[in-house]
Amino acid sequence: MLKHMRTTIILEDVAMEEIKNISFLEKRTISSIVNSYLIEGLRRRREIKERVQEAIPLPSFNMGSARVNIADRDALNDVMEL
Repeated sequence: MLKHMRTTIILEDVAMEEIKNISFLEKRTISSIVNSYLIEGLRRRREIKERVQEAIPLPSFNMGSARVNIADRDALNDVMEL
């Protein structure tokens, strides 16, 4: 059995106009359209997060402490001239 929850959301005018157009063209309620797009957006977000977590870890190396403060232009020039 489906559970329904009543709520109030504030949409931008552009979004509401588009939803009303879709509602008219597809002969569907605004609630069903908002619900289907919301479910689709949440599904895509979850898939993206899963893909990011599955990414191949890149190697990292400890290169020691910095030899120069890059904000110090003179010190940076001295190191680069070596």
